[in-house]
Amino acid sequence: LGESVFADLRGRMLGAVLGQAAARPLPQVGEAMARLDGDTAEIQRFAFDGLLAAAGSVFRLAGGAAMLFALEWRLALLAVAATPLNLAFLAWARPRTQARAEEVRAGRGALSSWLVETVAGLPTLRSLGAEAVRADAFASLQAGQIALLIRQRRWLELTGAVPQVINA
Repeated sequence: LGESVFADLRGRMLGAVLGQAAARPLPQVGEAMARLDGDTAEIQRFAFDGLLAAAGSVFRLAGGAAMLFALEWRLALLAVAATPLNLAFLAWARPRTQARAEEVRAGRGALSSWLVETVAGLPTLRSLGAEAVRADAFASLQAGQIALLIRQRRWLELTGAVPQVINA
């Protein structure tokens, strides 16, 4: 089901790009490719995978609360009391998570555009003897993308750890 939704979403995004007015400036090829493929994957991961993870968390919370009520109702009240704190944290973290994901997508689009433009302009680069300069610039773009990915991963680890600590 996830892959079917992913394919449909990508098709709709392509339809939107193809249906743009001719007067509207075209996006860079690499950015368009990153958006068509990368953004749809991010949407799938955020919406679908996130929904499945949230459903699993709710089932674990409900199961844990039921077990606590069966064992000791006072302990169960602690778990119930932690729920609003968890929800408040996740509501606070969600826009920040989306912002970090958007930074990564934008960086991926810039990197992809840069690669497409480099390959398309290879004859010109060779005639100018600028291959080394272009390769050096790529290292900087790569380092920036890696930094964004590390920042996003750290944030995701933090936002995953806080609810676990609250629940513990």
